[in-house]
Amino acid sequence: MRGGPLVIGFDGTSASEQAIREAGDLLHGHSALVVVVWYRGVGFEVATVPPGPIGLDPPIIDVHQAAQLDEAMFEHAQKLSQRGAQLAADA
Repeated sequence: MRGGPLVIGFDGTSASEQAIREAGDLLHGHSALVVVVWYRGVGFEVATVPPGPIGLDPPIIDVHQAAQLDEAMFEHAQKLSQRGAQLAADA
């Protein structure tokens, strides 16, 4: 392999952990970038869900709660990326 770092997609599942462990031979001697995808603003989308087809009102979530949810999801993504990076370093 040549070029830049290896890019590792990581979602925290046992399958993704096992994939990193098994890729240890490929990782040896290379830098790697662990990527965790999260979607900013999901908390606000939940707060603005339109009524469903059966006429139920969407749950009411205030802006403060939506911001807290968004921040919690961001922190979770950061922890996942740190976990994936540690697995890659150990591999």
